Amino acid sequence: MISVLFLAWILNFGNAFNEFPSLMSANASMAVVIDKSFFDKKHEYIDVTKRIHEYITNIAREEMHMGDINVRVFRNAKINNLREQDCPRFPDTDGVSIPLVVAGQELSQIFYDLRSYDVLNWNNINILHDDTFDRDTISRVTKAVSTPLPNKKFNMVSRSLFAFKHANSERSKKYYIKEILEKFHVDQLGKCFLVIVTTDVAFDVMEVPDSQWLYVIADSMVRNATNITSFTEYLSEGANVAFAYNSTDNDTYCDAKLLCRVQELIGSLANALKLSLMIEIELYNRVSEEEFEFIRLNKRERRREILKNIQIKLTDDTFASGGGCGKCLFWRFASAITWGNFFLRGKNIAHLIDSGMWIPSLGANLTDVIFPHISHGFRGISLPVATYHNPPWQSISLTNSGEKEYGGLIFDVIKYLGKKLNFTYTVLSPTSNRTVKFTQNETQADVTYSFLTAKPNQLSRALLFTAPFAKETWACLAASIIIMGPILYLIHKYSPGTKTSGLNSSWQCVWYVYGALLQQGGMYLPRCDSARLLVGVWWLVVMVLVATYSGSLVAFLTFPNMDVAILTVDDLIAHKGRVTWGFPNGSFLEEYLKNAEEEKYHIMWERSEIYNSTQEVEVIEKVKTGKHVLIDWRSTLRFLMRNDLLSTGGCSFSLSTDEFMDEPIAMIISQDSPYTKIINAELHRMHESGLMTKWITEQIPMKDKCSDSSGKQGVDERKVNVLDMQGIFFVLFMGVVGSIFLLCCEFYWHRRQITRRSKLIQPFLS
Repeated sequence: MISVLFLAWILNFGNAFNEFPSLMSANASMAVVIDKSFFDKKHEYIDVTKRIHEYITNIAREEMHMGDINVRVFRNAKINNLREQDCPRFPDTDGVSIPLVVAGQELSQIFYDLRSYDVLNWNNINILHDDTFDRDTISRVTKAVSTPLPNKKFNMVSRSLFAFKHANSERSKKYYIKEILEKFHVDQLGKCFLVIVTTDVAFDVMEVPDSQWLYVIADSMVRNATNITSFTEYLSEGANVAFAYNSTDNDTYCDAKLLCRVQELIGSLANALKLSLMIEIELYNRVSEEEFEFIRLNKRERRREILKNIQIKLTDDTFASGGGCGKCLFWRFASAITWGNFFLRGKNIAHLIDSGMWIPSLGANLTDVIFPHISHGFRGISLPVATYHNPPWQSISLTNSGEKEYGGLIFDVIKYLGKKLNFTYTVLSPTSNRTVKFTQNETQADVTYSFLTAKPNQLSRALLFTAPFAKETWACLAASIIIMGPILYLIHKYSPGTKTSGLNSSWQCVWYVYGALLQQGGMYLPRCDSARLLVGVWWLVVMVLVATYSGSLVAFLTFPNMDVAILTVDDLIAHKGRVTWGFPNGSFLEEYLKNAEEEKYHIMWERSEIYNSTQEVEVIEKVKTGKHVLIDWRSTLRFLMRNDLLSTGGCSFSLSTDEFMDEPIAMIISQDSPYTKIINAELHRMHESGLMTKWITEQIPMKDKCSDSSGKQGVDERKVNVLDMQGIFFVLFMGVVGSIFLLCCEFYWHRRQITRRSKLIQPFLS
């Protein structure tokens, strides 16, 4: 394969980029560069050079209408060897190049052209070929797919080469090919495969398609190119397969020699210049000279226009009947459409679409991408989706017009998948007559189990004044009063010195200690130092006790004391004598509890009650009474709390903090589906990007009035009411009643004493 000629058309003045002169006024020059090393014989070189010069001169005079064009031929210019094989083409924005390709050696040039148009952007590649291709051909193809190209980003990481050796029998050949394919380590070698084989071998290789497979069928023109459609019988659902096959018609005229290509290229250039000149003359006649100088094409725009017209002329000449240098080589590209065929046709039958062609003069001309499913996913087809009402994961509701509306987390995921994989969907509700079998699940998210209890009630505040101290503290305080009285009496009694009345009995000392505790003091104080020291220490104790009690009492008045909440599994087990618990029938939790190793889960299973969907209202009412605990998905329990909040305006439930089991939530697809890995990859991206968390938050609000109710108990400013002080009034009432009772007892005792005295004879003294 030889790149031959590059023609540069230059004007003789105006070097500034935006000061390109007009075609109507400038004297044109043409430089023709001919590499002498391209020719094997000197006389051939001289003859071709002369003929090229004459042809260019005639074309310039007859078709370009530029008789004064200056044509210069550079014969011995120091340029890169144009005879180098497999040269990449010039970019469309820089120039036009036409390679001279020998039939049978065009594969490497095809791949150069495909990569020039960014058709194959593979980071790694596995090349498979049979032994009908020589080493030189495969080596040049390998170089073409892995060599960096000018002005192109190069991402090639690795390449691997596998050869299918010729076998003595058809059975041995198939076994050998299958053995090679089964040893592929896709994770290490990559998922891009280039298969260069003959037609008969291609059928055997296609028994194990995977990833992206580009089949190059070199002998298709010998075996009739129309048979390429027979490969569709070997394509499975979800495959990414494309074909490049030789479609050259050997009966057409072919003259792809050097002079023919030169004439073709110069003729296209002449036509482009003529069109550009005509457009410029027309523009000049319609506007003034000042406007013309302002709006006429600059150098960049002129070059773009000329190159575009050259390409148009080359295309017209190539496809004209018998025009140009003929269709000496003609390759076609076909892409397999396999995704979603089962859903559209009810059977796994692929079909091919024409995605482009390749000819030497124009290179690769693609009308579609090589791998449509890699670029366009399902290509906009409608896929059936079966669902049922199971909020918040999937919900079915009716609009005002009576149409079904679908929502929930699963449909958020499906909508996003539809955008990424380019498909729409039609929902099949349970009432549909069509039945779809699903056996393979596709993990999407995890759902935790929790349990719902009645909201802890506020404890009685009747004895709130006793709450600052524990029972043991009150007992120790009472004992201290009883003990301190006799001790004070004994120390006061046996200390030497003056005695003071008022502390002359243990009972009087007890009342003195009690009065000091209430910060009331007494009428009499001990005079001895020992008793004074004891009373002083008691006052210190009283000061600490009173300060502690007062501060704690304010806190208890501000923050209501609640009943113990059941927040963990251990709490639930600890309350097994007070509450019962249960979960829905058919729950995944049932199997989990049966097979759990921890003892607490065995207890949960043994004492659990299982109910069906018709008992849901009854179970909810039992939970509200505080005698039952409901175990279910945490999301379901949140919805029950939310619905109760909306209906009653208050929070009747409390959700546990313990999430003791995960149950996978999945989208179910058909067994051995080829789309499992694709959907898995997209779901993984949703998790990593935070979309899944966002949707869960939207569908299942994490915070609401009920969620914060337990955390804000008593935080707001509140006033002390009668209920808070009812206990002390009860004590006052008991004190009054007790005092009246003792008063009655005292009257009775006093009367009895008077009666007894009246019976005695009293001595009378005057």
